[in-house]
Amino acid sequence: MDVSMPYMSNNQFVHHPRLSQYVSGLSTCFESQGIRDHIILFSSGTTSNNLKGYAFNLESIQINAQAVNQYLDLSSKDQWGLALPEFHIGGYSVLHRSALLGKQAILFGRWVPENFCDFIRDKNITVTSLVPTQLYDLVALKKTAPANLKHIIIGGDFLGRELESRARQLGWPIVKSFGMTEVASQLGATREPFSMSYDLFEIHEMKVDISQRLWVKSKSLFSYEFSFKDENWIIHPASQKVDSSGYFPLQDMGEISSCHKITPMGRLDHAVKRSGKLVDITNLRQELDQFKMHHHCWNKIEISILSDERRGAQISLLFLSDVKDKICDFLERVPVGSFDDVREVSSFERTDLGKLKN
Repeated sequence: MDVSMPYMSNNQFVHHPRLSQYVSGLSTCFESQGIRDHIILFSSGTTSNNLKGYAFNLESIQINAQAVNQYLDLSSKDQWGLALPEFHIGGYSVLHRSALLGKQAILFGRWVPENFCDFIRDKNITVTSLVPTQLYDLVALKKTAPANLKHIIIGGDFLGRELESRARQLGWPIVKSFGMTEVASQLGATREPFSMSYDLFEIHEMKVDISQRLWVKSKSLFSYEFSFKDENWIIHPASQKVDSSGYFPLQDMGEISSCHKITPMGRLDHAVKRSGKLVDITNLRQELDQFKMHHHCWNKIEISILSDERRGAQISLLFLSDVKDKICDFLERVPVGSFDDVREVSSFERTDLGKLKN
C-alpha cells in the first residue's frame, strides 16, 4: 500500500478481514452520494452487530501522523515497526508516519512476544506501538527493551500503574497515548512516567462542557461518519456532528489545564455515576491491575461497565473458573459495594486489540 500518494482517484477501504463482505455495499453508498477520494476505516469498536466507522481525506491522516512524528522528535534516521492490526487506526496510522519519514514501516506479523525483541534489534526499529496486553506479555517474559528502541507508544486501553512500573524497570521507553479513530489516531501523548495527563497536540483544540464532556476541533477530524441501521448504510458529514464552533463531542469526560494538557476521566457511555454516586473507575482498575500482576491472573479477571437506564451504570467483576479462589482476596481490597455483579464466565469476548467487549 503506497500511503505517500498525493491523491486517490476513488475511495480507499482499509481492509478489515472480518468485515470484507460489507465493503461492496458501503462503497456503493459512498459513490451514490458523490463521495470520493477518501480513506475509509471501520472503528476499533466495530462488530458485525454494530458496524460503524469514519472516512478521512488523505491530508487529515497525514496531519495526525506528522504530529506524532514531531512529538517524538523523529527523523529519517528512525524506523517504525508495526505490531498492531493494519486495519485499525492505531496500526494504519503507523504506515503514514513511516511514509512521512521516507520509509516503509516494517511489519512484525502475528503477535509472538517471544520473538518481538529480536525483531526490534534485527530490523533496527527505533519506534513502535503496542496495546497494554502486548506489553504485559513482554513483562511476563521478563523481556528487557533493546537498546536501539527509543519509544514504545502504549494506547488502545487502560494502562495500569503496576504494569507500567514493571515495564519501565525492564527499560521499556513508554509513551502513553490518548486517541481515537475520529481524529485519525492521537489527540495527545505523554512521556512523563505514571502521568494521568497528556500533552495535547497543536493540531487540536479542546473544550469541556458543564457535564465534563470533552469536545475537540481538529485538523485531522473525520470527513464522514457511517453506520449500518435497519439494513441500510447511513452516512453523515462531519458538519452535522459538530457544534456551531466546529467542535465534535467525544464519548470521554475529562479536564483541560491551561498548559495545554488533558486529563481523561472515563467514558460517558460507562456512566461513572451510579445511583447518583460517583464511582472511581480508575481506582478500581488500578487495584485490579496491581492484583493481576501480583497473582499472575492477567486476562482472567476483568471489569465490565454497561450503561443502565435506571442506575446510570452496571459495574461487574467477571472472572474465569481457574481464578475463582482469588476473587474474595481482590474484593477485600476495594470498597464494599463497588460491583453490582460478581460472576464467573466461560470466556471473554475481546476486540482485535485485546480490549474487553462490553
